[in-house]
Amino acid sequence: MDLKQIPIFSSLNDNHVEKIKEIVEEVSMPKGAAIFKQGDFGDAFYIVISGKVKISKLEDGEDKTLALLKEGEFFGEMALLEEAPRSASATCVDECKLYKITQKNFGYIMLLNPAISLKIMRFMSDRVRKSSVVSTVAEKEGKIISFFSPKGGAGCSTFSSNFAYGLSLNKDLRVLLIDLDLEFGSLDMILDAKYDKSIADLSKEVEIKNYENISQFLAPACESFKLLTAPKKPEEAELVKVKDVKEIIEVLKGYFDYIIIDTPSSFTDHTLMALDVAYRIIVVMNSDTLCLRNTRKCFDVMKSLEYPESKIITVMNRDDNLSTMPIEEIEKFIKTKISHTIPNEYITMRKATDLGVPFLKHAPASPVTSKFLEMINKITNQNLQVPKAETNFFDSLKNLVMGK
Repeated sequence: MDLKQIPIFSSLNDNHVEKIKEIVEEVSMPKGAAIFKQGDFGDAFYIVISGKVKISKLEDGEDKTLALLKEGEFFGEMALLEEAPRSASATCVDECKLYKITQKNFGYIMLLNPAISLKIMRFMSDRVRKSSVVSTVAEKEGKIISFFSPKGGAGCSTFSSNFAYGLSLNKDLRVLLIDLDLEFGSLDMILDAKYDKSIADLSKEVEIKNYENISQFLAPACESFKLLTAPKKPEEAELVKVKDVKEIIEVLKGYFDYIIIDTPSSFTDHTLMALDVAYRIIVVMNSDTLCLRNTRKCFDVMKSLEYPESKIITVMNRDDNLSTMPIEEIEKFIKTKISHTIPNEYITMRKATDLGVPFLKHAPASPVTSKFLEMINKITNQNLQVPKAETNFFDSLKNLVMGK
């Protein structure tokens, strides 16, 4: 990036630009690297050439995301101006290239052209104003759980929406559900969440920097959590760039305790990004032969991506003991242990979907709800109340005959 393309240096003449080039240092840092940490002595000022940098602050034992900086933006100037320890930490969200300007050379640049001083002060003022809004809500480093199914129709969207609803039963949790099936997403229908803004509108209408900008695009769902819907039209999917979604997630992690992502049944760039950033990946499958074959291929891909086994949770949907293969044989075939099985209550789930209500809410005392909430509790270490399952007619008759 040319120095004159950086906003704070845009007013410099060519002679000044050449002088600054002599004193700036270009550094490259890998994804996840700490540029500096809160409390460090401030010995340099940085400008982002490429990649993204997260500014965060540790308060009450929790890391709060304050800002996400991209190409052309600067940071680290406050410690130099105030000659005080760093008030926040800076971390590379992905691979970054930066201009590093030492404290001595920073002072030289400020004297070189008074216009630079004014621009830095304006940028600082704007940053403080925006971050003051973010800091009131950026309270936690939210956990991301991505749902993936290797074959359509296995119940991935139904499970992701009910998982979000189940977590929201804990009123202390802030929960967000993202529909990343950009061409054929259906979470708005499953949850009857009528909203005129989608992730495509977010990508094209606002600058993604803080929660204040993003919040207007989040639909209320079941009056207990938020939903970022898929584009209204399939052709709008191309408006949603992977880097934009990654940036949206990074900002929202500072606000929500859990971000649940529903993905399409294919390894698109968006899907791979959602799997990469996830704390847990929940693979939804059923005993259909084609689904089993695709599931095996799916785990081969995840193995090649070097995902740790602890990251992947396998869920068997519609476990009805009618499969030609017992669970043990299925596990051998897919080379993975099945973590959870959900009973076959297709009619219950179908009725809930037709009504636009999570089956957890529509049928709170059904066996499928009981099993599903147990699964949420185990995966997220929650203590959601699991209602007693209904006893069906045949079990009641059996109990009556046996005198129970």
